[in-house]
Amino acid sequence: MTSGERAEDRAMMDRLTKYADTIVTASVVGAVGLSFGLADADIRPSLLRGQAVTLASAVLLGITFSAVIVLLRRWEIALKSDIPEDARSLRYGRYLHIARLAIVGLSGSFVILLLYLVG
Repeated sequence: MTSGERAEDRAMMDRLTKYADTIVTASVVGAVGLSFGLADADIRPSLLRGQAVTLASAVLLGITFSAVIVLLRRWEIALKSDIPEDARSLRYGRYLHIARLAIVGLSGSFVILLLYLVG
């Protein structure tokens, strides 16, 4: 593998990591936005009338976000297979992947819990 190909692979790995981080951010922003909507007296009745749909959407969105994050991680690992990495780098990458999934899961759980408490 040439140094130019390695640089391209590293750039693609960085891009995949940024995509995964953006998905996590979107998940958290969505949960915070829904909580603000529930706090607003004008929007709350509409959200509570469609509580089942909102809950199903939150669950499906969390599952979709998690699946995309796993897919991005697999692509990142496939790109890393030709690049020598030390054990610490691999371990931190795994921890970041688990943290991303945990944040998506917690934000989805927060939405579900909030809808049950308010409804």
